[in-house]
Amino acid sequence: MTEEKKALQTKRLTPAWETRLSDCVVALEWAANGELLAAATIDGKVSIIPKKGGDVLTFSAHANGMGTLAWHLDQDLLVSAGQDGLVRAWRANGEKVWEYKAGKAWLEKLAWSSQPVKIDDKEEKVLAVANGKELLLLNAEGKLITKSEPLNTTITDLCWYPNGAMVLAAAYGGLYVFHGASAKQLRNYEWKGAMWNCRWSPDGHWVCGGSQENAVHIWDANSGEHLHMPGYQAKIRTLDWNHTGKWLATGNGMDVLLWDCSGKGPNGRAPQMFGAHSQNVTEIRFRHGGDVFAAGGKDGNLMIWDANGEPEPLAAFIGTAEVGPVRWSPDDKLVAIGTANGEVIIF
Repeated sequence: MTEEKKALQTKRLTPAWETRLSDCVVALEWAANGELLAAATIDGKVSIIPKKGGDVLTFSAHANGMGTLAWHLDQDLLVSAGQDGLVRAWRANGEKVWEYKAGKAWLEKLAWSSQPVKIDDKEEKVLAVANGKELLLLNAEGKLITKSEPLNTTITDLCWYPNGAMVLAAAYGGLYVFHGASAKQLRNYEWKGAMWNCRWSPDGHWVCGGSQENAVHIWDANSGEHLHMPGYQAKIRTLDWNHTGKWLATGNGMDVLLWDCSGKGPNGRAPQMFGAHSQNVTEIRFRHGGDVFAAGGKDGNLMIWDANGEPEPLAAFIGTAEVGPVRWSPDDKLVAIGTANGEVIIF
């Protein structure tokens, strides 16, 4: 018996609830209270799923196809974006609240600030939208606060600084930092190549991203010192930090590489390798607390690992359809996946 098969027999994850939607699941997000799970399918529909199962509410959101979803962290407000260039906001009952026409670009990246941003004399949560080469900032009423000067290339990913003061964006030429209220460009962590994604460490110490030449790039957010980790087996489509910023997990073909970024960072340290997938890893997500992470793969499998534990899964689900988004519930008691054949499964 191979080591891989031994690992897969450690513990089998059993679905607590599952459903089949109309098409490939491209986005999956829990509401802040953890009671509802929103799923978007590539055909432009949104489904609202109770965490314990039951009736699923499905409605058409974007006629030309879906891009992504983002729940407001304080309100019953789900925002969607699609290939029609529209940002739309919905109640959990499917009622449309507002829409904003961003332009002609496909919209695939949205992110709410986790902390209030001071806009004029008011503090409020702000929605960052990647609109082609521009960064848009919208308020919870769907009004444009401001937008950035366009970059020379398309924004491929974005995320907020932990305290809501800045937005980090990935594009050709490296990672770009924008002011969270004015959208003014503040800094460029330069790399002469295309960056696919970006993440700010929860402690604000590091920024990182994966690039087109199969490498991970990490910068000290303050000094700008650059660490280049090449030699990956595939493009870095997924990466995630644990809640302290100590561990950075990155996809490496069929494996997950885990970098220790504590202290002076990963320079000179060898990464840990976690491998049990038979095809490329598609999504990695740490729990909101602790050092346990989940990794889904093209092979249809979901693996649960402990960053501080043995190099074999704590638990595994053996599926048949490619795993797309992976999301832990806010209390970390549940983990949900969406698949290429439209399954949404909650464990």
